[in-house]
Amino acid sequence: MIIGKISENREALIELEVIGVNWQQRIVATIDTGFDGYLTLSLYMINQLGLRPAGYRQAILGDGNRVVFNLFRARVVWVSKTREVPVLQVEGDPLVGMALLDGNRVIMNVVKDGQVRIENLPLVEMFLQIRIEDNWHFISSMSSNVTRKCQTMNLMKSIGYVVKSLQDSIMM
Repeated sequence: MIIGKISENREALIELEVIGVNWQQRIVATIDTGFDGYLTLSLYMINQLGLRPAGYRQAILGDGNRVVFNLFRARVVWVSKTREVPVLQVEGDPLVGMALLDGNRVIMNVVKDGQVRIENLPLVEMFLQIRIEDNWHFISSMSSNVTRKCQTMNLMKSIGYVVKSLQDSIMM
């Protein structure tokens, strides 16, 4: 579990341990739900940690501009496990993006000094979420097929059958 806090500016801040070739360091990073990557660090911090270049990454910013970022790799201690993640070189405070948060539950009490808590999403919940999404795609395609193939049947009965099938499959 990772515990952080809400800043005066209503930013969700967490501490991370970042491990490089030369150094490891605890940093404070801001959770940025608009960033779909893993982690950003400044060039100064990248050099201090001794991260090695791993290429470039093109991105589209919130204002629509396309930019190219230097890409590095680092290890981070994330919810008690060490993970290797891509790091974008971006000047400013470190950011944690949605890719690093994937598979986790984030709970925030959004008041000054409110708690931010990140924990692993239980496997059962992850499985059920995937199962629901898969069944929704299944129902959509089945509904299209039933509609096309059953012109003589009442459309409402066909859709009811598909919904009943979905309910039965979810209960399994």
